[in-house]
Amino acid sequence: AITGRHSWRDALLLLERVHILYVCMFLFYICITVFTILNVITGFCCDYAIQNAVTDRDDAIKAQLRNKEKWKKQFISMFQTMDDDRSGEVTGDELQAMLDDEEFQAYMAHLNISVDDIMDIFEVFDKDASGSVSVDEFVTGCLRVKGNAKTLDVMRVKNDTNKLKALVENLSNQHMSKSPQGSCNQQCNA
Repeated sequence: AITGRHSWRDALLLLERVHILYVCMFLFYICITVFTILNVITGFCCDYAIQNAVTDRDDAIKAQLRNKEKWKKQFISMFQTMDDDRSGEVTGDELQAMLDDEEFQAYMAHLNISVDDIMDIFEVFDKDASGSVSVDEFVTGCLRVKGNAKTLDVMRVKNDTNKLKALVENLSNQHMSKSPQGSCNQQCNA
């Protein structure tokens, strides 16, 4: 279309007969023309891709929020199923009773949560070691755990680390109070 359906080679041969400078100018013209056309095409493609990326990002955010609400409702429903005495808290015993229920096991599989991990999850959610978990703790924890097993593993390690830290601090405090030097240090620091 640029050369009117003539071969650029034919034009080069004609220009070569006149002078080599015209050949260089024509080659320069070809390079600029090709570069310009490619630049315009690239611009259109990039603009289209950017518009789609913005739309896709907005759609992904909306979908993520919808999914979070959907999962939240399902976790609340599951919590209510486990809370036999309707106390607003699930105890370890209530949870243990549900582990034998095939419908509960299927529901947990549907939520991508392994039944084998339920008691560990419960222990992680029970931060105050009271033996029970509230609906808010349960839903928040399940939203964090849902999906990859790596998240649960990290939560387990964090929970175990906090328990060990508390135990070490307790032992350290007991040792300091029983130790003659510890009591001297405590009195001297006061």
